[in-house]
Amino acid sequence: QRKLEEFFLEENSLRNGEKILSCNFYQNMKAAKQKGLELITEKEQFDFKGKDLYVIAAGPSLDVNLDQLLERPKNSIVIAMGTVFRKLMKKGIRPDYVMITDPNNRVISQITGLEGENIPLLLLSTANYQFHRYYRGPIKFLFQKGYPIALEYLNQMSGSKSPFLIETGGSVATACLDFAIQLNPARIIFLGLDLAYTNQLAHATDTSQRLSAN
Repeated sequence: QRKLEEFFLEENSLRNGEKILSCNFYQNMKAAKQKGLELITEKEQFDFKGKDLYVIAAGPSLDVNLDQLLERPKNSIVIAMGTVFRKLMKKGIRPDYVMITDPNNRVISQITGLEGENIPLLLLSTANYQFHRYYRGPIKFLFQKGYPIALEYLNQMSGSKSPFLIETGGSVATACLDFAIQLNPARIIFLGLDLAYTNQLAHATDTSQRLSAN
């Protein structure tokens, strides 16, 4: 009986998750059509070739390494994950793009107080649909591999014979890395991607919950 209960709980969780993803997708595509938001269907919509690309995550080591961004080459590109958007702005570092993939409502807090900025948001097609309601800057939608609804949508679009699709996984870092690799920059440089509990902490200050791993 216990195994059956665990099975039904897991199945219910998967169904709810699918509903959230599909709801976000259709709301985002509707907004893109109504508001003229950009759909990223080709690599050529970005020009990263030959440039250093910095990807900024929210690991604890970012508190130590953040100042390195102040000395970055002028022609470099900075992509911030949504969790570090506010931290960078407080430091006076304006990222070129902010990537967000989370479908849940809590993620909207990442732009609180920054709604009027003009920095482009790179949103996964299934990211929370509320961003286009509140953010007044540019919004660009990316499409992920392995999501049938997105693939079907792209196949129906004219000029999308070889669409630009990115890999996703358990973290926005996965999407950022695959996005970066496909755009062929000179170097990809991660800051704050600890992949460990540096100093027994989960996140850098002014990002997400700075919980101790103890």
